[in-house]
Amino acid sequence: MQKHLKFLNFRLDVVVKDICGLTGLKIIEDICKGNLDPNELAKHRHYNCRKSEAEIAKALHGNNREDFLLG
Repeated sequence: MQKHLKFLNFRLDVVVKDICGLTGLKIIEDICKGNLDPNELAKHRHYNCRKSEAEIAKALHGNNREDFLLG
């Protein structure tokens, strides 16, 4: 999972300690549904997350490559 996120330039592992935690899973679920807007994805931040919404959004600016999204 983390490998494909890196291919898409989503550096979720940098801003979220555990990508299988509450914040990580909600963001991944939203990406799977087609939402690639970093600001919208950052709104899934759990209140216990150490990074701010702005920091999370900055790490989630993807390259939006269709070949990686469809695979």
